Amino acid sequence: DLSDYLLAQERIPPLTAISIALQLCRALEAAHHAGVIHRDIKPHNVFLLANEDGSIPDYPAIKVLDFGLSRFMDADSTQLTRAGVIMGTPSYMSPEQAEGKAVDARTDVYGVGAVLFAALTGHPPYEADTLQALVLAVINQEPARPRSINPEIDENLELIVQRSMARVADERYQSMEELRLALEAYYGRATATLSSTKLPPRPVAPSMTQETFEENVASARPRLLAYAATLTLLLALGLLTTLASIELFAGRLHLSRLE
Repeated sequence: DLSDYLLAQERIPPLTAISIALQLCRALEAAHHAGVIHRDIKPHNVFLLANEDGSIPDYPAIKVLDFGLSRFMDADSTQLTRAGVIMGTPSYMSPEQAEGKAVDARTDVYGVGAVLFAALTGHPPYEADTLQALVLAVINQEPARPRSINPEIDENLELIVQRSMARVADERYQSMEELRLALEAYYGRATATLSSTKLPPRPVAPSMTQETFEENVASARPRLLAYAATLTLLLALGLLTTLASIELFAGRLHLSRLE
């Protein structure tokens, strides 16, 4: 399973992680169309198909397992999947699951984001010493930024992960298809310069909308700094104008050194 593979590899290359996430999206998209919500997406339930010699290819095909097991309690006390208690595994469950609220397809969107987080960083989104602390962290805290753990992750890919794992369900991708399209667009741009022999199965075309989005992201920080500098200048000018106006009506101000 992907969990064991991550233990052996620590983390996997971004394109491989995206290839796995895309297949996961397609599988869950089909499930959602059939009215089934998995509710327990985690690396343990994603199985990588090996070659005939037992090796794992660079871009493995996957299978998604454990549909419907949420009605049973797992042997491990950290696997809270009994119906009527909490649906999911704490490290990968959505905040609404941790609070025991009703869930919909957006819970699986969060799960895919959490699996992609683990694949890119080598760590689950949340870690704690006790089960109670883990559940509270999911409910009350934001996960670490993926780039704070692995700085080699592209900013645009990090944004996709963060949006899929938004704490408020309305702020996530609203369907598995929407998440898949975002990943496909990013994947298409990332693989545009690679040879066809290195591409994962089923390559996809880049999206002009996503391209524009990524260009905006790349220029966001410089624009923010420029806006901040302009605002500071305007505030300084406004203060000088205010002081001049006060002196005009009240006479010259005599300020102390501290003032």
